[in-house]
Amino acid sequence: MSKRREIWTRKLLYPGHTLPTAAAPVILAVALAWHDHVFAPVPALLALVAGWLIQFAGVVTDNLENLRREPEDRVDDIRDRDLDAVKGKNTVAVRLGPRWSRAEFVGLLVASYAMPFWFWMGLGFGPPVLLPLVTLPLAVALAHRVCTRDRFIDLVPMTPRAAQLLRGYSALLAVGVALSRA
Repeated sequence: MSKRREIWTRKLLYPGHTLPTAAAPVILAVALAWHDHVFAPVPALLALVAGWLIQFAGVVTDNLENLRREPEDRVDDIRDRDLDAVKGKNTVAVRLGPRWSRAEFVGLLVASYAMPFWFWMGLGFGPPVLLPLVTLPLAVALAHRVCTRDRFIDLVPMTPRAAQLLRGYSALLAVGVALSRA
C-alpha cells in the first residue's frame, strides 16, 4: 500500500472507528423513534450519513495538515500525550495528564453503564433496556488496559476495541429500547 493511501485509509478514514462513532447515536435515536411510534427511514438514513460525514470532517480537519507535514504524526488522545506534550500541543490528555485522562475515560464508561438503569427505573422502559450490560466485561477489560498501559504501541489497539464496545453497547441498547415498545 502506498504511503499516501495508507494515510487516507488508516489515519483519516478510520473505517473501524469512524462509522461506529457516527452510527451509535443514530441507532439509539432510531430505536427511540420506533419505541414512540414515530420512526421514519429516510430521516434515519440521512442522520446516519450526516453523522459519518461530520465525524469524517472532524478527523480530516484534525489531522490533514499534520499528516501533510509529518506523516508519522498521531491522533491526539491518551496514547499520544507524551508526543503531543513534546510538540507543545495543548490537548485534553496533555492538560489533564494521564491520571485524569484515565479517570475521565472510566467515568464516562461508568455513566454509560448507569444509563440503562435510568431508562428502566427512571423512564419506565422495560427490562430489555438492560441488554447493554452484557458488554460490561468488555468495558472492564478495556478500562483495565487503558489504565495500566503507558506505551503508545500498547494503547494503539484500544481505539478499535473502544469502537467495537460502542458498536455492541449501542446496538444492544437500541434493541432493548425497541423491545420495550408499548
